[in-house]
Amino acid sequence: MINNEFEITVTPKSSKSEVFINGDSIKIYLNSLPADGKANSELIKLLSKELHIAKSGIRIIKGEKSRKKKIAIEGFTKEEIIKRFAATVNHPAL
Repeated sequence: MINNEFEITVTPKSSKSEVFINGDSIKIYLNSLPADGKANSELIKLLSKELHIAKSGIRIIKGEKSRKKKIAIEGFTKEEIIKRFAATVNHPAL
């Protein structure tokens, strides 16, 4: 069985939606407000778009009302997700 659960940090109310990878940590900035599930919906939509996978394959397991979330992406390990992101997203200045 593939261990596809991992933690991310989400920052809502950002000027734009984007993903940053730093080593093995994933930080996601979202434009949406953290109200009525809007930020969570945007999170799933952004992950789906950036990773080219179906929204139905992405689940928030823990932290629906928190900045720290545990998510699962069906069929991928955290390492595979980071590799996919590395090819498509921004990286923070080191």
